[in-house]
Amino acid sequence: KLMSMANLMDHGNAMVQNHLANHYFWKWTQASGTVSVSQGSGVIEAHNLPCDPGERIRIGTQFETTVVDELEENNTDDNAMNDDAVTKYKIQDVWTEDSAQKLKVWKKDYDRVIALAKGAYTSTSVEAMRAESLFILARVYHVRQEMDNAHKFYKQACLLAAAASSSDNSTADDHKDTALAPARFGLAQTLIFQQKYGDAINELKKVLAVSADATDALALLGLLMTRDANTMPEGLGQLQKAIELDPLNPQWVILEALALQQHEANYPKALERYQKAIQLLVNKNAASKTKKQLRQQNADTVIPYNLYANCGVLCHKTNQFDKALQMYIKALQALVATMSNPDQPYSTATMENKGVEGGRIRHKDNAMFFAYLPTKCMATRDLSLSIKDDTPEDVVMADADGEEQESKRKRTWTVKMDNGQSTLGVEVADHVRLGADFESQVLQVTSPSEGTVELQLKDDYVVDENQEPKEGNSALELELWVKRENKILEIPKALTIAFNIARLHEVAGRTLAAIELHKAILKRNPAYVNSLLCLACISVDCGALQESSKWLKLAAQTAPGNPEVLTLVGNLHLSLADWQPAQKVFDSLLVKKVAKVEAYASLSLGNIYFATLNLSEKRYAKHLQYASDYYKRILQKDPANAYAGN
Repeated sequence: KLMSMANLMDHGNAMVQNHLANHYFWKWTQASGTVSVSQGSGVIEAHNLPCDPGERIRIGTQFETTVVDELEENNTDDNAMNDDAVTKYKIQDVWTEDSAQKLKVWKKDYDRVIALAKGAYTSTSVEAMRAESLFILARVYHVRQEMDNAHKFYKQACLLAAAASSSDNSTADDHKDTALAPARFGLAQTLIFQQKYGDAINELKKVLAVSADATDALALLGLLMTRDANTMPEGLGQLQKAIELDPLNPQWVILEALALQQHEANYPKALERYQKAIQLLVNKNAASKTKKQLRQQNADTVIPYNLYANCGVLCHKTNQFDKALQMYIKALQALVATMSNPDQPYSTATMENKGVEGGRIRHKDNAMFFAYLPTKCMATRDLSLSIKDDTPEDVVMADADGEEQESKRKRTWTVKMDNGQSTLGVEVADHVRLGADFESQVLQVTSPSEGTVELQLKDDYVVDENQEPKEGNSALELELWVKRENKILEIPKALTIAFNIARLHEVAGRTLAAIELHKAILKRNPAYVNSLLCLACISVDCGALQESSKWLKLAAQTAPGNPEVLTLVGNLHLSLADWQPAQKVFDSLLVKKVAKVEAYASLSLGNIYFATLNLSEKRYAKHLQYASDYYKRILQKDPANAYAGN
């Protein structure tokens, strides 16, 4: 209040305006509307509360988040006729508390902050005050994710602050360029956004020259330095300093894990740090809530899904396949917990969801994407057909057709529907379960009479001794279940986790499960090139070159010029001894000068010339020289390349 009074008395006082701007930057102002939100939801229902994408809001006293976007399902016509207009918005974070209706909402008046900061800048010629005004402006644009504007104002603030320090004779020369350290930290963040990592490292070092115990600067500097193998030990040391200063902060441990994950030799250490971060997050959550809140909380919302996903990748890379699958499943559960669909959760399978034609998921190793649902009907079969008779073993049945009919009878089950049921909900090719553990596939569905359905299954039910019919009762009755998919793969981010699971299936030898999952991904996202490439590679490994060619053609159409696609196309031509098409492909890769494939393309071209030495006596010496030239070029850049050396 006193600052506002001072500003009213003197509109041209830059110091007062900067203080007010800083005050309103942090101040939350209660909005007129309210919101309703469900536990585990990433969507809010705003009542008479307009929000803009990127706007920061606070719900209640502690939950702060950012509005991501307005959902398209809002009916503006209905809202216009309703005094209590309801609009749904997607938010950046998940609401982990109990579901609640019409909660109070607070916002920040960033427009007022900008007006005050600009007013302060134009009201003074003192460089230090103007630098502070620019810093306040930069922070507003940074929060709003307007990174270009934020970078511009951070940079100008740093330049003005350095100029102000230079004009101050009392300031030591070593600290002329380290004034206004918070602005330099913001500048480093925007430089990272622009991928100018070297410049960002320099700015962070200037921050630490002023404040050696700034944990956020230490952690960020450490993460950047670990990108280079030469500075990695120093970078890990910076991260360790941040952790020692703030040992209970899981964010610094996560950054250390990310740094270690960049180098294969450190995968085991990175996995250990991720597990430590997960434990810290669990402890932090338990310490901040009452026992009642913990009981009501969805446990899957505590840990971000990407932490579990990263753990899965590291377990995968270190050949801990079973543990990797567990981590991927936890990642899916955590991801589902962040999505809002209270009427029908994504993890819930329904009778109507039979999957996408051509991409249905039925393999037992992909059980995280489906469930068996009860049909509420019992299936019966005459067990007497399965009991061995007294026919001597040396008597051969002459009627082959009779044997086939008997086999069908043994695999046929009769289902009587309740009076209230119009359909059974089971179709040909459906996977069903009888009782607790017998699973099979439906080959034929017939309806001999109204209310009765006969299912012919692929497999015969093996009767054990305990199930042999008793006198006067030869029928076996088991509950009928049918396999149906959930909607997890409708979440775009879940496709990446599903792809990782498919890759895990490949290396673990579960080829059929991998193929099924790759096809399911492509049916949801036909442009998922990595799955196309994986299917092509699997086909080559299985000897199905024509099938591989089909997948590679689709990949080439989807991502024209993609180096990985072209490399696999070239390899396919090589395996078929199609030398000229292979040469054209690898020549085109050399023209692109992609670092990751340039050496491989040169090696392949050398191999092509070497493999065609004997095709023509006239070209023998010429091809030998070409092959030698390609191998020598590779060795000049990489003397340790054994393939070129051999």
